[in-house]
Order: sequence, then C-alpha cells, then structure tokens
Amino acid sequence: MSLTFAHFGTLESAPGYRLCSLGLVVLIATGLACSSPSDSPSGDVPASGDTQALGFQSQAVQAGSANTRDGNSSTPAYGGDTGVSADARERDLEISSYRTIDYLAFQQTIRGALASAGSDIANVASIPSGDVTARTAEELKSALAAAKSGSVVFLPGTSRIDLTGHPALRIPDGVTLASDRGIGGSSGALVYTNDSGNGVFLPGRGARIVGLSLMGPDPSPRTYQLERLRAEGGRELYYAVPTAVGVRVEASDVVIENCEVWAWSRSGIEVVGGATGVVVRHCFIHHNQRLGLGYGIYVDQAEVKAEANLFDWYRHCVAGSGRPGTSYEARFNFVLANASGHAFDMHGGKDREDGTDVAGTRIRIHQNIVEAAQFPAVVIRGTPEQPVEIVENQFRNPEPGRTIVLMGGSESARVHDNRFGVSSVRPK
Repeated sequence: MSLTFAHFGTLESAPGYRLCSLGLVVLIATGLACSSPSDSPSGDVPASGDTQALGFQSQAVQAGSANTRDGNSSTPAYGGDTGVSADARERDLEISSYRTIDYLAFQQTIRGALASAGSDIANVASIPSGDVTARTAEELKSALAAAKSGSVVFLPGTSRIDLTGHPALRIPDGVTLASDRGIGGSSGALVYTNDSGNGVFLPGRGARIVGLSLMGPDPSPRTYQLERLRAEGGRELYYAVPTAVGVRVEASDVVIENCEVWAWSRSGIEVVGGATGVVVRHCFIHHNQRLGLGYGIYVDQAEVKAEANLFDWYRHCVAGSGRPGTSYEARFNFVLANASGHAFDMHGGKDREDGTDVAGTRIRIHQNIVEAAQFPAVVIRGTPEQPVEIVENQFRNPEPGRTIVLMGGSESARVHDNRFGVSSVRPK
C-alpha cells in the first residue's frame, strides 16, 4: 500500500496544540512535515549498543499545566457526580492538572488526516445502543453473565461504574461491550477500580470493547517511593508492590477500539497466553507510567497489532517480554511528548536472565509519529527471531543513533525511510 497526503495545510486541533500536516503515512514522499531542520538525517540507522542512549536529555513539547478542563475533555469531569468515589475523584483531579488539550478532538483530527490519505484504518467504531443496557456494576455483571455471542452490552455515556472490590469481569466469547465515546461529544461510560492489584475486564475469544473509558488506580510513576523501596530491599521488595492491568487478553481475535485506557500501574492492556489476532485501535492510552513498568500495551508470548492510537504520559507505549512467540506490529500511532522512557520496546534475554539474546519473534514498527525526543523512540534489547522492521516513521529526535537503538545489532534489520528531527505539533 502506497499512500500520500494531499496538502491540506495546518490543522487546528484541540486547545493547546496546533497539529501540522501529519506524516502518519509516507511523509518522506510528500515533504509535508511541519518542521524539518536542514541537516535532519534520514535513511538507515546504525545499531547502537550504548545503553547511555537510553537516558540522554533534550527538550520536548509538553502538554501544559492548566488546572481546569473544559466540557469537551475526553476524560469525564467528576465535579458534582456523587456516584463516583472520592478516590476516583481525587485521581481525576490529579490527571486534570495536566490537561490543556481536548484529546477527543485531537483524535478526530488524526483520523481526518488518515482519511485524507486514503488509509484503510481511518474509520472508527461508534456504537450508540445495544441489545441490553447496564448502568451499574451489578447490572453489568448480570448482563455479561447472560450475554451470547454476537450480542452487544451497552453502557450509556453517563454511566460511572465502580468495580472496586470485584475481580476483573469476563466478557464472553463474541460479545461486544460498548459505550458511545465520540458520539455527540460523549466521553463514553467510565469503568474504574480503586484496587491496586485488580483490572476490569478479561475478554473472551472474538470479544470487542468499544467506546469506554477504563480508569485504573494509579496514574503516577511513584518514582520516589519505588526507588526508595529498591534501595532498601532490592528487586524483591520493589516488585512486591501490587500492580494493576486494565484489560488482560488471554484469548484470540479480541478488538479494543475507541477507548480511553489510563492510570494502570503495570499496563493498560496486556496480551498473553498465545493470543493472536488481537487489535488495539483508535484508543487514547495515557498515564500508564509506573517506574520500571508503565506499559500502554504489553505482550508476552502472544501477538498484537496497535494502530492509530494516541499515546501520552507513558513509560513505554508498546512493549514485549521478548520471549519466543512475542510479536507486535505498531502502525499509524501518534506518540506525544510526555514520556518517562522510550515509546516502542522489546526486552531481551539479558532482561529475563535466561541466557539467550532473543528479543521476541516479529516486530514491525512503521508509519508512526513520535514527538518525544528526550528518550529513544525504539529500543530492541536483543535479536528478534525474525528481522525487525522500522520503516517510514517520523521522529522528533534529530539523532538516528539515539532514536533507534538495536542492542542485538542491525545486520538483518530492515530500517529505512524514517525521518528525524521533525515535529507535527506546536504549542498555540
């Protein structure tokens, strides 16, 4: 598929940013980048085994520091909502201090650019109703227990469902759980937990989660607390702290689409157990940033495709354990600048201490935009079983060797037609 953008000029997006002509497709072929230094290199990137590249510093675009949020924010404001717990309200206030952007509008702008380019993933699922409607935790549990394959369980966008104290709910095979995120400015139903070690959903084979806001118990990196624990008790004490996974996918052919996934200390979405055909698309994934963990999407001996998502406030957007059978494709994602680590990651044998250099099976990273420049964009910590592909991406970091770090060498890697030192966002 060879796509190019028609020139449609600077796009006015959400408050706080203006979004320039996007390079989400073959930007190098069009030259429509908003900013490109004359000495910006492009093309093949040398391998780098220099782990110091993981920590170098430079300036990055920040989301701002306004302490208010307008009614169009994709995250619900809880002001007078007595149906939401004090813990959840306090957590939302912490998040809101970072918000100057209408992220729903930002995502719509990105989808518009993809549509102008003729992309096959520009369309987003919108579900306004279902076969059965649930508004409370008990109604949701009953509806899912009775749901049959092909049916839709619908949560109205005004719903605030507290799953604190409940184990993650199973979504039966072939069932769609949906809300109305993006329809008429709706943020979608909020499903959340205050449990530090719990998630919210376990989808079955072929299940879909569409249009919801899924909020975890902890948006913070917890840097001070965890570094102190590690200093006092080592790795064992450090990893004894409970962590939460929003959606744990153990079945194949699951689709998570048009959702907001945030404040999960371990990972927003975790794909494990040999699952294949899993797709995460058109989601806003943010504030999953626990020190040493903090994954938007994590995969272990399974396969996932992440496409057309918006990431912000992350440690890693997409990461893998690196064990054989661990594969992912990341395409058309837009990665904003608020980061505490590199965007795309695959662990190697040294991380697992298993005596190998294996860093997963198949990794394809193409046609993404990464605005964070204070860390590398891609770090592969060993040698994948198949040649890694890093193609036609746009990176704000101007230095190829510090942007793409291939610790296992680049002899068989397919790294080409990337663009460096380019940004598609500007503060207004």
